[in-house]
Amino acid sequence: MVTCGLDLGAFVGGIMGGFAMRLGRRSVLIATALPYTLAWLATALSTSVHMISAASFCGGMLICCIIMTTQVYVTEIAVPEIRGCLSSVLKILSQIGILISFSIGAYLNWYQLALMVAAAPILLFFALFFIPETPSSLLLRGKDQEAEESLQWLRGPEADIRQELATIRTNILASKLFNGDNTGKFKALLSKRMTRPVLITCGLMFFQRFTGANLFNFYAVKMFKKTFRTMNPHGGAIATSVAQLLASCLSGMLIDNVGRLPLLMISGVMMSIALAGFGSYAYYEEVFRNSSDLMQSEPTYDWIPLLCVLTFTIAFSLGISPISSLLIGELFPLEYRSTGSALATSFSHLCGFVNVKTATDFQDYIGLYGLFWMYAGISVLCLLFVVLFVPETKGREIDEMDPKYVYVTEIAVPEIRGCLSSVLKILSQIGILISFSIGAYLNWYQLALMVAAAPILLFFALFFIPETPSSLLLRGKDQEAEESLQWLRGPEADIRQELATIRTNILASKLFNGDNTGKFKALLSKRMTRPVLITCGLMFFQRFTGANLFNFYAVKMFKKTFRTMNPHGGAIATSVAQLLASCLSGMLIDNVGRLPLLMISGVMMSIALAGFGSYAYYEEVFRNSSDLMQSEPTYDWIPLLCVLTFTIAFSLGISPISSLLIGELFPLEYRSTGSALATSFSHLCGFVNVKTATDFQDYIGLYGLFWMYAGISVLCLLFVVLFVPETKGREIDEMDPKYVESLCINR
Repeated sequence: MVTCGLDLGAFVGGIMGGFAMRLGRRSVLIATALPYTLAWLATALSTSVHMISAASFCGGMLICCIIMTTQVYVTEIAVPEIRGCLSSVLKILSQIGILISFSIGAYLNWYQLALMVAAAPILLFFALFFIPETPSSLLLRGKDQEAEESLQWLRGPEADIRQELATIRTNILASKLFNGDNTGKFKALLSKRMTRPVLITCGLMFFQRFTGANLFNFYAVKMFKKTFRTMNPHGGAIATSVAQLLASCLSGMLIDNVGRLPLLMISGVMMSIALAGFGSYAYYEEVFRNSSDLMQSEPTYDWIPLLCVLTFTIAFSLGISPISSLLIGELFPLEYRSTGSALATSFSHLCGFVNVKTATDFQDYIGLYGLFWMYAGISVLCLLFVVLFVPETKGREIDEMDPKYVYVTEIAVPEIRGCLSSVLKILSQIGILISFSIGAYLNWYQLALMVAAAPILLFFALFFIPETPSSLLLRGKDQEAEESLQWLRGPEADIRQELATIRTNILASKLFNGDNTGKFKALLSKRMTRPVLITCGLMFFQRFTGANLFNFYAVKMFKKTFRTMNPHGGAIATSVAQLLASCLSGMLIDNVGRLPLLMISGVMMSIALAGFGSYAYYEEVFRNSSDLMQSEPTYDWIPLLCVLTFTIAFSLGISPISSLLIGELFPLEYRSTGSALATSFSHLCGFVNVKTATDFQDYIGLYGLFWMYAGISVLCLLFVVLFVPETKGREIDEMDPKYVESLCINR
C-alpha cells in the first residue's frame, strides 16, 4: 500500500510537474524542495499505515517533479559532449543516497531514518539560489537579458555565448512562427513531433518499471531474507546498493563514449540473464526448501542469487535506468519538453505503481521464480524494443532529432548527452544503495525521516542553477535564455551560434506546425505516434521485466530463495551491481550506441530471469524433501548470480536508455507532452506490475512469475530489434518521424 502510494503520487506529480515547468525549471525545483521535506516529516510522524500511505503519495508526487525537472534541467544546460555523463551523475547521487539509506537503515529505526532524510531537501532548497535558470527557459518566456546572463554564468565569464544564445533565440522564434500561439495544447499529443518521443520514452519507462528493479529497491532486505539462508539480508541489500552505485558511475563514464543503444542492449541482455538465473534459484529453493536431509548435506550457494541480484543491479543501473531518464530530456522538442517530461515521468510512475501493486500478487500466483522469469521475459522484450525503436542520441544536439529541419533547442552537446543522463541513474542507484544499507538497521519510520532531508538539499541546490535556455526561449524570455546558456557553457564560451540555433529551430517548428501544435490532434500525427509507441513500448518492457520486483521486494525475495545468505546483504550487493552497471552504461552509451546496449540488456535479462525462475522452481519442488535438503549442496549463489546479471543488464541498457529516448525521439514542440505521455505510461505500467506481481506469484508461483518476466524480456529484445532506432551521434531532430522511419526501414 505504501509503495503503491509512492508511485501513484509520482504519477500525479509527473503531470503536475510538466505543466509547472513552463514557468521555469529552477522555479519548479525551488517550489518542491521544502514540501518534500515536509512529506518525509509526515512519514516520520505517521501513526498508522494510512498516514504513511498519504505521506508516501505526497512524497512520490514531489520527488517525481524534482527528478523529472532535474533531468530536463541537466539536458538543457549541458553541452552535448557531456550531457550523458551529467545525466549519469544524477543516478550516481541517487545510488549514493540509496546506499546511505541501506547502510544507516540497518541501525536506525524508520522514524530516525526518515528524520535524517528530511534534511536533504533543505540543502537542495538553499543550493538552488546559487544556480541560474536555464537560458532556454528564460528565452522561451521572453527574458532575453536573464537568459544571456544565465548562459554566460553556465559557460563561464570568459566564454563567448553570442552564437549559442542566438541559436536558442532563433529556434524559439521559429517555433512560435510554426506553431502559432497553440504550443503546448492538447493537440500536440497527436503531432508527429510528439508521438514518437512519447512512445519511446514511455516504452523505456515501461520496461524499466517491469524488470524487477523496483522490487529490489523497495523490498531488498525482505527478498534477501527470503532467498538467502546464511547471508545477512541487510548486508546483501547494502552490497547490492554498492554495486548499483558503481554501475551508475560506470554508466556515466561510458554513456557519452559508447552511446545509449549499446548500453541499453547490454543492460537488457544482462538483466534477462540475471532475472532468469534468480528465478531459477528461487525455483530451486522452493522445490528443495522442505527437504531437511538435502538442506543439511548441501553446501551453501547463497552467492548465486546474490550474484544474480548484483548482475541485474549493475545491468539496470548501467543502461535502462539512467538512459531512460536521459531520453526524456533529449527526445522531446523544447516547447513540449515540459509536457513530454510530465507524460513520460507520470507514465513511468504509473507503471511503477502497477508493478509494485501487482508484484506480490504475481508472486502468489506464479511463485517468486515465476515472477522473476516473467521479468526476464519482459527484459528480453525490452531489448527488442530498444533495438527496434530507440534511436541513438549520442553526440547529437537535442533538436537534431526533428524530422524536416535541424531543430536545436537544447544547449547540451550530443557527445555527452547519454553520459549526463546516466549520471541521473547513477545518483539514483547511489540513493538506493544508501537506502538498502541504512534500511538494514532502521525501521520504516526512521528511514522515511532520513530520506526527507534529500529534497531539502535539492531545493537549495536549485537556486544555484539556471533554467534551461530552450525552455526560456520557448517562453519568449530571450535575455534570460541567453544568460542561462552563458552560465551553462561558461563565461568564456561563445554561445551566439548555439543560441541562434535554438531560436531558429523554435521558429521553424512553429512555422512547420502552424497553429495546431499542442492540440489533441497532435497525438495522431506521424511526428507523435511513432515516438510515443517506441517510448511507451520501452517503458512497458522496462516495467514488466522484473526490475520493479527486485527494487520493491529485494529483501523479501532473497529471504524466500536464499537459505543461507542474509537477504539485506544480497539486496545491498544488488544495489552495488546496479550502480556499477549504471556507471558502465554512462561510459558506453555514447560510444557503443543505444541499440547494442538495449539488445545486450534484453538477452542478459531474459537469461537471468529464466535462471532465477528455474532456481525458484527447484526450490519450490524440493522444499518439503527433508532428506534431499540435508544431502544436497547449497546453491544460493545461483539466484544471486541471476539477480546480479539481471541488475547489471537492466541498468546497462533498458533502464537508462528508455528514459534517454524520451528526450531524443520527440520533436521540440511536443517534447513536453511526449515526455509526459511516456513517463505517465511508464508509471502506469509500474503500478500494474507492482499491483499484479504478487497475484501472479500466487497463481503461477515465483518461478512462474520470473519465467513470465523472462518471456517478456525476450519480447523486449524483439521490440528493440524491430522498432527502436539508433540515435547514437544523431541530432535530436533526426529522430523524429521520417528519420527514425528511414532508420528502421534500412535496418
